[in-house]
Amino acid sequence: MLQLPDRDRQHLIPRIQHYVAEELDCEIGQLAAGFLLDFFLKGCRSHT
Repeated sequence: MLQLPDRDRQHLIPRIQHYVAEELDCEIGQLAAGFLLDFFLKGCRSHT
């Protein structure tokens, strides 16, 4: 899995939460947003 520095994760997690709220009309917490980020990072690794 691709690894991101903690600083980058802390920046991306609220952006994921905002995206999900705006586009899917659904609220998710920091933990769920972190899992979603990890899912996409794993997917990126499998295609490189």
